Amino acid sequence: MTGTIIESSPGRERIHALTSLRFFAAFYVVLYHTYPLAFPEKAGTVLAKFISLGYVSVSFFFLLSGYILAVVYLGTDKPIQKKSFYI
Repeated sequence: MTGTIIESSPGRERIHALTSLRFFAAFYVVLYHTYPLAFPEKAGTVLAKFISLGYVSVSFFFLLSGYILAVVYLGTDKPIQKKSFYI
């Protein structure tokens, strides 16, 4: 019996990189919401001004999520199973 070797395709590596980027976008949103409460004395600093742009990260997160879902579910030749998509 011959074993099957499953090789990672380059497309999967790109999706993992985008998923990592999505994590940092979500983390930026968390900072946006918690930084002013945790460090009110730091208001007006360069870091506080940078974190105050965290609302942009929400759109970026949803854009990446939609792209990743489309690549994963529409990238195959198989028909889409709605149940697995919604789960």
